[in-house]
Amino acid sequence: MRALRLVMTAFVEKSQTLEAIIEEVIGYASKARKSGIVSLEQDANRVQDPFLRKALNLAVDGTDLQEIRKMMELEMTVEEQQVEGRPKCSKRRGATRRRWGS
Repeated sequence: MRALRLVMTAFVEKSQTLEAIIEEVIGYASKARKSGIVSLEQDANRVQDPFLRKALNLAVDGTDLQEIRKMMELEMTVEEQQVEGRPKCSKRRGATRRRWGS
């Protein structure tokens, strides 16, 4: 569930609707099924989202599905840790203070 939230955050931050994201991924799956995974090579290079582009490129390159899953999960974990580690600012008594991890 955490992984799905991170993926959705990565996509939704770019103002795409959930329906648009689903349609995009279904389109890639349909094309790969009909024309072969290599047919996605040009599409992958045009994808704006770096996470999806990396996943598609790994698939086009013939990377094993389980390896793709591990790599993308690792990437989500790293992104989550970076987001959690970013300082958040709060104003208290007129001064701005940085708070880590809250």
